[in-house]
Amino acid sequence: MIKPGALAILSPIIVGHPLLGAKVVAAMLMFGTVSGILMALFLNTFGGAWDNAKKYIEIGALRGKGSDCHKAAITGDTFSSAFVTAHALEA
Repeated sequence: MIKPGALAILSPIIVGHPLLGAKVVAAMLMFGTVSGILMALFLNTFGGAWDNAKKYIEIGALRGKGSDCHKAAITGDTFSSAFVTAHALEA
């Protein structure tokens, strides 16, 4: 965890070198913020879609509980829970 932390601390310092200037640092920070917002929206949508797919199968669609579709939906829902949690941390 030292390397990611050092990257977050040192990137603005390195980019803000007198040759590049404050505008470049501001652009880098704005890009990072917008990228984080878009990633949070994607993760939230993806997690909700998997959860809804599992619920849809559990009410009887696609041969219902116990089918291969249901097993795949449970796997997807398990992974998507982490994405929804990541979204909650981003926001």
